[in-house]
Amino acid sequence: SSLPPYSPRSTLLMTDVLKDLLGGSIAGGVGVVIGHPLDTLKVLMQTAGGGSNLTLASTFRAVLEGEGGAGGLFRGLAPPMISVAVNQAVCFASFNAALKVVQGDADPGGAPIGGIFLAGAASGAATVAVTTPTDLLKIRMQIDQKGG
Repeated sequence: SSLPPYSPRSTLLMTDVLKDLLGGSIAGGVGVVIGHPLDTLKVLMQTAGGGSNLTLASTFRAVLEGEGGAGGLFRGLAPPMISVAVNQAVCFASFNAALKVVQGDADPGGAPIGGIFLAGAASGAATVAVTTPTDLLKIRMQIDQKGG
């Protein structure tokens, strides 16, 4: 089979996809850095056992004292940083690509609700394979008492 002919439109579409991938990666990474400390505290409180009377403040103090500072709040950051950056990149790109398939060249601002729903469903299906295994790894790293 031969390659499709070059067209300015295909280059424009590739540029749009690259912008979606970059924008999604940056947005996802920023969100993880901001939210991860609270997520770590939440996971530690959830896995502490039924008999503990942990509060957010006591868990926060315990992490700071036991981990030698704020670094303990970022334990397990690498897997979600990678997965969320990839997830958001795939989410942005797949949503916009699916929306273009559903509505063609029409103005994206005027997309019907059904088209938005279908594009969102396609985007969700495309991203689930990234998030599930990395969330499991993140949680295991957060509850690792050795600080690994």
